[in-house]
Amino acid sequence: MGPAIQISGLTKTFGRQVVAVNALDLQVQRGTVYGLIGRNGAGKTTTLRLLMGLLKPSSGTALLLGQDFWRASAQVREQVGYVSQQLHLPEWMSLAELNRY
Repeated sequence: MGPAIQISGLTKTFGRQVVAVNALDLQVQRGTVYGLIGRNGAGKTTTLRLLMGLLKPSSGTALLLGQDFWRASAQVREQVGYVSQQLHLPEWMSLAELNRY
């Protein structure tokens, strides 16, 4: 069984001048508690969003549970939870719809 998180050369740019994550290499073993700490704007949230398949990397790879979440099956995705610091959920959704979402 491989690492829980395997990141290699991960880079994310926005436009031509904003480099949010720059060639990040990181490996976190399963069962490990790991803190991603840094100043505002350091790329922590962007890194998590790249891992979760919510953003596409400009280059490099980001594997979570051995999977690229851009291609991961629903079965693999069900094993991971992510709660953003700022929730932007549609107010018109019922609790049942939010749960499915």
